[in-house]
Amino acid sequence: MKHISFIEKGILIALVLLSFIFIFLIPPFQKPDEVTHFYKAISVAQGRLVCSHDPDGNPKNTIPAYLQDLPNVLLAKNIITDPYTKFPSRSLINLALSKTPDTRQVSEISSCALPPFFYIPTGLALAIPVAFSANPVFIFYLGRLVNALICAIVFIFSWRTIPKKFRLLLLLFYSLPAVLHQMSSYSKDAFHYALGMYACAYLLSIWESPATLKKKSIYIFIGLLVLFVLTRPQYVAFLFLVLFPFIFTKASFRKNIWLCVGTVSITFFSVFVLTKIGVYTSSVKLIDILPVQNYIFPDLQLLFIKRYPWEFIMALWSSLDQYGYTYYLKEMIGVLGSNDTVLPSMVYYIYILAIAFITWHIAGLVKHVKALPILILSVICGVSIFGIFLAMYLYSTPVGANSIAYVQGRYFTMLIPFCVIIGAWFIAKLNYKLIPLAFICITVITISSIYTRYYN
Repeated sequence: MKHISFIEKGILIALVLLSFIFIFLIPPFQKPDEVTHFYKAISVAQGRLVCSHDPDGNPKNTIPAYLQDLPNVLLAKNIITDPYTKFPSRSLINLALSKTPDTRQVSEISSCALPPFFYIPTGLALAIPVAFSANPVFIFYLGRLVNALICAIVFIFSWRTIPKKFRLLLLLFYSLPAVLHQMSSYSKDAFHYALGMYACAYLLSIWESPATLKKKSIYIFIGLLVLFVLTRPQYVAFLFLVLFPFIFTKASFRKNIWLCVGTVSITFFSVFVLTKIGVYTSSVKLIDILPVQNYIFPDLQLLFIKRYPWEFIMALWSSLDQYGYTYYLKEMIGVLGSNDTVLPSMVYYIYILAIAFITWHIAGLVKHVKALPILILSVICGVSIFGIFLAMYLYSTPVGANSIAYVQGRYFTMLIPFCVIIGAWFIAKLNYKLIPLAFICITVITISSIYTRYYN
């Protein structure tokens, strides 16, 4: 066992180091939506948490011209759209040596839909360099470094919290290219992954040792859930995990009912208010590179869903059928660059085998868990998947479209550890009974594919 522990610690250190290597290995702005996240961090560094509006009611945000132009200088858009365009290393060196930045304040609007909370740590770190018009290369890499450092610290806390029996699950999640890729970026997804896995670690510690659970741990767990949901509101169903400490322990639910109700209510209200003022929901309408933006009307789309709910269900099924493996599954594991660099197929096969092995490995560790918590967790994961597709259908898909646009597999990455837990429990309980179920699923999918090919 000591030998295994030594190997696990070695992998832990290697993953932390690898996340820092990704800071410099991946060129600037070659991570998903990093331009927008960079602009938001710079805005927060200047003390602007939310965008202002012009007399016509249009959002606006001002940042220094030399930082606003940094993606153009480094050919960010060209590299993303053209696989044969290479990163201009010479331009980066020239920028690092430049001394006369253009400090005029210019407007940008793409970051206005991002919630400011998760850019505050980066903004604080960048506040002085931005105020003194520091070198843009220094500012850019400092921001990446700060996010990677915070995520590494949360990673270590997760390692200390999660029961030793489940550490392989933690290592699997943090080894995913998608996670390593985002941990060292400006994206709030870095905190979404870090906080989500930390909450998962607390959940497993509650399952493993309910008798020794302290009230402080319950408060930390609930706080992690709130922050986790605020990074990506489609995961709002995870707030109902606040019930778990009372399901597994002798703590009185009646005495803590206001804590649970208050947590859920305040978070729901916060998401509602932020959505109403354009945070979370208007980013697609503000991005001028999307060819469908003039056909996106959330209110009309909602009316369409109410009138033709079956059409929405078919659009959801069509998206899963068309992109389930070729896009969503691969990107859950990891597609590097700005969603444009697919890894060799062998990498995905290895990770699928690793996920299957760890699911089988921990089956014996969760078989003592009763059915109710697993049922609740399964519903939460299902609602979260549905919520992601629904949000993208409303805010990024033309009205009445027969498939859902711009859904990215990385939106589902945080579900992997929870789905492994659910799968492990079912394996422990059903064992060989899963074989006919798997056969039925494969049969249904095969028939569906044939029907889609020849008749739909």
